[in-house]
Amino acid sequence: MEKKLTDKQTKIVTILKESDKPMTLAEIGAVLGEPVKSGTTNTLVTRKIIKIVGERTIVCPACGAKHKVKEYTAE
Repeated sequence: MEKKLTDKQTKIVTILKESDKPMTLAEIGAVLGEPVKSGTTNTLVTRKIIKIVGERTIVCPACGAKHKVKEYTAE
């Protein structure tokens, strides 16, 4: 028996399906209106509902440090 998606996971999948480009967790969170942690998306990736399609380097606006973040799309 397959587990149902939570309300937040369902919204994340919808956001990614409606996007015309890959999105980072921060971008998904901005559309969703609440922070998205990797644990939420890891479950969706494992279940092959969404996929990681690349990485993007971002610069932290507060400290200027560079970070690599993953980009996600819906399957």
